[in-house]
Amino acid sequence: MKLPKLRTFRHFIWGNLLSICKFLTRIIEAEYLLQQEFDFYKGGQKSTMKETGLTKRETQIMNVLWKSDQPLSAFDILTASPDLSRNTIQIVLKKLQTIGFIEVAGFGYHKNALTRTFRPIISQTEYMGESLARSTSLEITKSFIKSLDDCQTLNDLDTLIQEKRKELGC
Repeated sequence: MKLPKLRTFRHFIWGNLLSICKFLTRIIEAEYLLQQEFDFYKGGQKSTMKETGLTKRETQIMNVLWKSDQPLSAFDILTASPDLSRNTIQIVLKKLQTIGFIEVAGFGYHKNALTRTFRPIISQTEYMGESLARSTSLEITKSFIKSLDDCQTLNDLDTLIQEKRKELGC
Protein backbone atom coordinates (compact mmCIF):
# COMPACT_ATOMS: atom_id res chain seq x y z
CA MET A 1 0.00 0.00 0.00
CA LYS A 2 1.35 3.38 -1.04
CA LEU A 3 1.03 6.23 1.49
CA PRO A 4 0.14 9.74 0.25
CA LYS A 5 2.89 12.30 0.18
CA LEU A 6 3.09 14.42 3.32
CA ARG A 7 2.68 17.67 1.37
CA THR A 8 -0.50 16.43 -0.34
CA PHE A 9 -1.86 15.21 2.98
CA ARG A 10 -1.21 18.64 4.59
CA HIS A 11 -3.06 20.37 1.78
CA PHE A 12 -5.93 17.94 2.23
CA ILE A 13 -6.12 18.66 5.99
CA TRP A 14 -5.87 22.46 5.57
CA GLY A 15 -8.50 22.42 2.84
CA ASN A 16 -10.89 20.52 5.08
CA LEU A 17 -10.16 22.80 8.04
CA LEU A 18 -10.95 25.85 5.90
CA SER A 19 -14.22 24.26 4.79
CA ILE A 20 -15.14 23.50 8.40
CA CYS A 21 -14.32 27.08 9.45
CA LYS A 22 -16.48 28.50 6.66
CA PHE A 23 -19.32 26.17 7.66
CA LEU A 24 -19.03 27.20 11.33
CA THR A 25 -19.00 30.88 10.32
CA ARG A 26 -22.27 30.37 8.44
CA ILE A 27 -23.80 28.64 11.46
CA ILE A 28 -22.73 31.51 13.74
CA GLU A 29 -24.16 34.09 11.30
CA ALA A 30 -27.43 32.17 11.08
CA GLU A 31 -27.59 31.88 14.87
CA TYR A 32 -27.00 35.64 15.18
CA LEU A 33 -29.76 36.34 12.67
CA LEU A 34 -32.17 34.04 14.48
CA GLN A 35 -31.34 35.71 17.79
CA GLN A 36 -31.96 39.13 16.24
CA GLU A 37 -35.29 37.98 14.82
CA PHE A 38 -36.25 36.50 18.19
CA ASP A 39 -35.40 39.78 19.91
CA PHE A 40 -37.68 41.67 17.52
CA TYR A 41 -40.63 39.36 17.94
CA LYS A 42 -42.40 39.76 21.24
CA GLY A 43 -45.35 37.54 21.91
CA GLY A 44 -45.66 36.67 18.21
CA GLN A 45 -45.93 40.33 17.20
CA LYS A 46 -43.41 42.40 15.31
CA SER A 47 -41.81 45.21 17.22
CA THR A 48 -42.79 48.75 16.41
CA MET A 49 -40.42 51.22 14.87
CA LYS A 50 -40.08 52.99 18.22
CA GLU A 51 -38.66 49.82 19.76
CA THR A 52 -36.26 49.26 16.87
CA GLY A 53 -33.03 51.20 16.78
CA LEU A 54 -30.90 50.48 13.73
CA THR A 55 -27.34 49.22 14.07
CA LYS A 56 -24.42 50.82 12.24
CA ARG A 57 -24.60 48.34 9.34
CA GLU A 58 -28.40 48.57 9.10
CA THR A 59 -28.19 52.36 9.01
CA GLN A 60 -25.47 52.17 6.35
CA ILE A 61 -27.61 49.96 4.10
CA MET A 62 -30.77 52.01 4.75
CA ASN A 63 -28.87 55.18 3.76
CA VAL A 64 -27.92 53.56 0.45
CA LEU A 65 -31.56 52.57 -0.14
CA TRP A 66 -32.89 56.01 0.90
CA LYS A 67 -30.49 57.79 -1.48
CA SER A 68 -31.54 55.67 -4.45
CA ASP A 69 -34.49 56.57 -6.66
CA GLN A 70 -35.02 52.94 -7.66
CA PRO A 71 -35.03 49.57 -5.87
CA LEU A 72 -31.57 48.06 -5.36
CA SER A 73 -30.24 44.51 -5.31
CA ALA A 74 -27.67 43.22 -2.81
CA PHE A 75 -25.02 43.61 -5.53
CA ASP A 76 -26.03 47.26 -6.07
CA ILE A 77 -25.66 47.87 -2.34
CA LEU A 78 -22.27 46.13 -2.39
CA THR A 79 -21.19 48.40 -5.23
CA ALA A 80 -22.32 51.49 -3.30
CA SER A 81 -20.72 50.30 -0.03
CA PRO A 82 -17.65 48.22 -0.88
CA ASP A 83 -16.60 48.02 2.79
CA LEU A 84 -19.52 45.65 3.45
CA SER A 85 -19.27 41.95 2.64
CA ARG A 86 -21.87 40.19 0.53
CA ASN A 87 -22.85 37.95 3.47
CA THR A 88 -23.29 40.94 5.79
CA ILE A 89 -25.51 42.65 3.24
CA GLN A 90 -27.67 39.53 2.82
CA ILE A 91 -28.09 39.09 6.59
CA VAL A 92 -28.88 42.77 7.18
CA LEU A 93 -31.36 42.87 4.28
CA LYS A 94 -33.18 39.87 5.75
CA LYS A 95 -33.32 41.52 9.17
CA LEU A 96 -34.51 44.86 7.73
CA GLN A 97 -37.22 43.00 5.85
CA THR A 98 -38.22 41.11 9.00
CA ILE A 99 -38.58 44.27 11.09
CA GLY A 100 -40.54 46.03 8.36
CA PHE A 101 -38.09 48.66 7.12
CA ILE A 102 -37.75 47.32 3.56
CA GLU A 103 -39.70 45.17 1.13
CA VAL A 104 -38.95 43.17 -1.97
CA ALA A 105 -39.74 45.49 -4.86
CA GLY A 106 -39.20 43.03 -7.66
CA PHE A 107 -36.52 41.05 -9.41
CA GLY A 108 -33.55 41.98 -11.53
CA TYR A 109 -30.55 40.32 -13.12
CA HIS A 110 -26.90 40.41 -12.15
CA LYS A 111 -24.80 38.61 -14.74
CA ASN A 112 -26.88 35.46 -15.34
CA ALA A 113 -28.48 35.27 -11.91
CA LEU A 114 -31.95 36.43 -10.92
CA THR A 115 -31.76 38.75 -7.89
CA ARG A 116 -34.32 40.40 -5.64
CA THR A 117 -34.47 44.17 -5.45
CA PHE A 118 -35.39 46.05 -2.29
CA ARG A 119 -36.90 49.42 -1.47
CA PRO A 120 -37.46 51.14 1.86
CA ILE A 121 -40.97 51.11 3.33
CA ILE A 122 -40.11 53.81 5.86
CA SER A 123 -38.73 57.14 4.72
CA GLN A 124 -35.63 58.60 6.30
CA THR A 125 -37.74 61.44 7.69
CA GLU A 126 -40.17 59.01 9.36
CA TYR A 127 -37.30 57.04 10.87
CA MET A 128 -35.56 60.13 12.20
CA GLY A 129 -38.82 61.48 13.63
CA GLU A 130 -39.61 58.21 15.40
CA SER A 131 -36.10 57.71 16.70
CA LEU A 132 -35.90 61.12 18.38
CA ALA A 133 -37.20 61.34 21.88
CA ARG A 134 -40.37 63.38 22.31
CA SER A 135 -38.60 66.05 24.38
CA THR A 136 -35.80 66.28 21.81
CA SER A 137 -38.35 66.71 19.01
CA LEU A 138 -40.01 69.53 20.95
CA GLU A 139 -36.68 71.30 21.45
CA ILE A 140 -35.78 70.96 17.77
CA THR A 141 -39.21 72.28 16.77
CA LYS A 142 -38.91 75.27 19.10
CA SER A 143 -35.46 76.05 17.77
CA PHE A 144 -36.68 75.75 14.18
CA ILE A 145 -39.62 78.09 14.80
CA LYS A 146 -37.39 80.66 16.52
CA SER A 147 -34.97 80.67 13.60
CA LEU A 148 -37.69 81.21 10.95
CA ASP A 149 -37.88 84.49 9.08
CA ASP A 150 -40.42 83.34 6.50
CA CYS A 151 -44.12 84.13 7.10
CA GLN A 152 -45.32 81.49 4.63
CA THR A 153 -43.58 78.69 6.54
CA LEU A 154 -45.07 79.97 9.80
CA ASN A 155 -48.55 80.02 8.22
CA ASP A 156 -48.06 76.45 6.98
CA LEU A 157 -47.03 75.35 10.46
CA ASP A 158 -50.01 77.15 11.98
CA THR A 159 -52.35 75.36 9.56
CA LEU A 160 -50.84 72.00 10.53
CA ILE A 161 -51.25 72.80 14.22
CA GLN A 162 -54.90 73.80 13.74
CA GLU A 163 -55.62 70.58 11.81
CA LYS A 164 -54.01 68.50 14.55
CA ARG A 165 -56.03 70.31 17.23
CA LYS A 166 -59.27 69.53 15.38
CA GLU A 167 -58.20 65.91 15.03
CA LEU A 168 -57.48 65.66 18.78
CA GLY A 169 -60.53 67.70 19.78
CA CYS A 170 -58.56 70.43 21.61
